[in-house]
Amino acid sequence: MRVLPVVNGSVRLSTKEYNLLGYRIPKDILIGFSHQYMSIMAAHYPRPDEYIPERWLAEKGDHLYYGKPNPFVMAPFGFGVRSCIGRRIVELELEMIVCKMVENFKIEWTSSEPI
Repeated sequence: MRVLPVVNGSVRLSTKEYNLLGYRIPKDILIGFSHQYMSIMAAHYPRPDEYIPERWLAEKGDHLYYGKPNPFVMAPFGFGVRSCIGRRIVELELEMIVCKMVENFKIEWTSSEPI
């Protein structure tokens, strides 16, 4: 979901004038958020093109730790009142897939080091 989110971005209309980090954003202008692009930037995730599930468990000092990225960097279902209405269904389906995998396969830890 980080590399290939459901939607690659979202657009919002500014309702008032904003000043963000010295940038003036006028009222009634469309603002685009490219979630897909931001979620594969090395500035937010080290080695972004690699499948590394351990990245989500990394702590300070670990080579995969890169601080806590902004929550809007990875928003596979969008955000706010206009977020994806199917989000909860997808999350439930993912839980069911994991349950079925645990029921039907033998899962072992093969490394000598615990996570």
